[in-house]
Amino acid sequence: MKKSKLLKKLTALIVICILWLSVSYSQNILEDYYISIGDCGHWEADSNYTTEWIVKDTINFCDKCDPEWTYSEWKNETSNMTLTVYCPCGCGHDTIKTQRRINDRGIIQIRYDVTTYKYYPKPKTDYQRKLESIKNR
Repeated sequence: MKKSKLLKKLTALIVICILWLSVSYSQNILEDYYISIGDCGHWEADSNYTTEWIVKDTINFCDKCDPEWTYSEWKNETSNMTLTVYCPCGCGHDTIKTQRRINDRGIIQIRYDVTTYKYYPKPKTDYQRKLESIKNR
């Protein structure tokens, strides 16, 4: 009888120790995760270029009409596709604007204005540099 009570107490103690270790380990992981989110740098526009005009369509082509552009407008490119990519500091996707124009002859043209971005990491502190030098030894 005493042996079974002792075995139950020992088992309960082992389970408590395992739970305590797993909780403290997961808490350390979460702390590292939240600290890394706050260590973000910043994104800046790197380059910007505009493509040449691309003829998309000719509707009711009128050879005798004046080539005046009746419609011309810039629009931001949007997509209904969602990416499941984890980017705590931002992903830096290119920004694309689209310009469409139509003239009286029925020619539809399109061109794109693309802005690319570059990531600048947060400068390292003296403490982080010392840690890295210790790790690299």
